[in-house]
Amino acid sequence: MKSKIHDQSFSDQAKQFQLKKIENLSKKLICLFSLIFVSFFANAQTAADVDASFINGNSFNRSVFVKINIIQPDGKIIVAGDFAQFNDFNSKGIVRLNADGTRDTSFNIGTGITGMWSVVLLNNGKIMVGGTFVTVNGAACSKIVRLNSNGSVDTTFNIGTGFTDYNPYLNFAEQTDGKIIVSGYFNSYNGTTVKNLIRLNIDGSLDNSFATAGTGFDNVTSKVLIQPDGKLVVIGYFTAYNGTTRNYCARLNANGTLDNTFIIGSGFNGLCKDLKSQTDGKIVFVGQFTQFNGVTKNNALRLNADGTIDNSFASPTGADLNGLEIQTDGKIVVYGNFNFINGTPLVRLARLNINGTLDNTLNINLSNQNADGIFSVGIQTDGKLILGGGFDNQNNAINQSINRYSNNGVLDTSFNVNKSRFTYLFSQARLLKQTDGKIVVTGDFDTYFGILANGIIRLNIDGTRDNSFVTGKGFGSQIGAIAQQQDGKLIIVGGFTSYNNIVSKRIIRLNTDGSVDTTFNIGTGLDSDGYTVAIQPDGKILIGGYFNTYKGLAVKRMIRLNADGSIDNTFSFGPTFVPLVAKIVLQPDGKILFNDFFT
Repeated sequence: MKSKIHDQSFSDQAKQFQLKKIENLSKKLICLFSLIFVSFFANAQTAADVDASFINGNSFNRSVFVKINIIQPDGKIIVAGDFAQFNDFNSKGIVRLNADGTRDTSFNIGTGITGMWSVVLLNNGKIMVGGTFVTVNGAACSKIVRLNSNGSVDTTFNIGTGFTDYNPYLNFAEQTDGKIIVSGYFNSYNGTTVKNLIRLNIDGSLDNSFATAGTGFDNVTSKVLIQPDGKLVVIGYFTAYNGTTRNYCARLNANGTLDNTFIIGSGFNGLCKDLKSQTDGKIVFVGQFTQFNGVTKNNALRLNADGTIDNSFASPTGADLNGLEIQTDGKIVVYGNFNFINGTPLVRLARLNINGTLDNTLNINLSNQNADGIFSVGIQTDGKLILGGGFDNQNNAINQSINRYSNNGVLDTSFNVNKSRFTYLFSQARLLKQTDGKIVVTGDFDTYFGILANGIIRLNIDGTRDNSFVTGKGFGSQIGAIAQQQDGKLIIVGGFTSYNNIVSKRIIRLNTDGSVDTTFNIGTGLDSDGYTVAIQPDGKILIGGYFNTYKGLAVKRMIRLNADGSIDNTFSFGPTFVPLVAKIVLQPDGKILFNDFFT
């Protein structure tokens, strides 16, 4: 008879118990200060008894992603991303650079900002920031804040209780009168019911003259383009505004009512990610769509002022586009997740002529191995391009996070932020103390004291690297959890698909020397992420996560494996309603506790 683990005798109150408290972590817990966010996914037998002095926060590092870069009129550059320091100066999440790439010491964010979603430079030099944060430098700022030009919180911008949604995906657009259009995914602002788009006065109060009655947009509004006449072109995930069909795009009048003179018919059949206005009033859109109003248009198109298609613009092919910038000469720089555009090998970035054809005079020549992504593009007044994202220090990129190029794609080596460096915000390190006292550390890092350690390393008791544990190129993606078997071997699950260039989809077993245990047969592995692992006293292995198959066989969220990696068919996970299994804990009586969300 198959065993069922959904124990109905387990009370509702107990079911809500936060499982992160179950681990028996006694004495001193390992702390990785400053840069390492510690998440304990150890099993019950791995009680920590390690002195925090054995390790320091500057040991681990990884490539930092610059997600936003904004060029100010004075040439200085506002940079935002997942970093905590720049050149060992605390500047969490945001920093301002001089034109040569050095830190602008007149800008000080204090304790910084975490969970940023958007940054917009206002005409008066102040800076709007949106995200998931609730405080900024000690000041209560729920998901929205305005900074002065020196980085301090602008206390004249009074948001009250702000936004209460966990992540309202805020973005901002400034009107000529200084009022702020706020787009996103939210249901209230400062206690007032609103829906996904509002206008704020200069002091942060809600502008009640902007129409917020009705059902509003039925889903996320991601960006707003304010036209010279005050009308608003809105893009996002929505399909309706106040009950009227508008697929992914709509234009509103200055008072917030729907502008029916903007004739887009059936609109887009997929997501628009960015839009920019040309000097002639025409609008360029990019995203993930293949049609507009029933006409084939692949991921880029240009509309006339009335919403009709500008047929003089040739949409490029073969490119999933995330954003665009328009140069002063009218040429269009596009970026996204692509390796080819119009059949030409171009990685992540290309430039289009005014008519949409490919401009072959720009070739930055990034390789797909060294461009994790371009998240932002800034164009200086001299035409140079600043790219923010993730790069390796090779193949026409000298900095891991931000680089500058001439207008024809030549790397500008005078802009070298590696002379000053970003330090990653956190490494999401998971620690496992082995029975011999050594410590296996996994997480989102790629070096340890400057030496390659992709996602995993084993340390001696004194914090030095254990060179007998050889991981080679390590993991190429995130590790979710790790557990040690009685024989010392390690079971690891996560989002990875390879280890040391060996295919192993989301689950692997390592020998005690770090090599792959080939006797553990996982076949095609898991089809989606593994989040948690627990090893029973009999050696069987419980895996939980977000997966639906293992070795091509239908399973859902939790599975038990035999010691050789085969499925234990005596185990059947009962609940079908569980969205994911985030944590598994074994009780002494053999029953299994799990929670279905991260706590």
